[in-house]
Amino acid sequence: MDQDWFEKFSRDWKSEKIKRNPVRSTALKSVGYDPVTREFEVEFGSGSIHRYAEVPPELAKRFAKSKSI
Repeated sequence: MDQDWFEKFSRDWKSEKIKRNPVRSTALKSVGYDPVTREFEVEFGSGSIHRYAEVPPELAKRFAKSKSI
């Protein structure tokens, strides 16, 4: 396994804050995007938070503006 890849994704991501904005959804509470790291974060109604790496800015923008969230 590539060591650079491992170091990039093994850091404590919860300590790196991404500002999330509330969304009107039955399943989600909030979403946020960091254009510098290209990470997209989703907070679900249950309180669990998922962060996705290498998300293109256009995709994050489309998701955040989607009427189906």
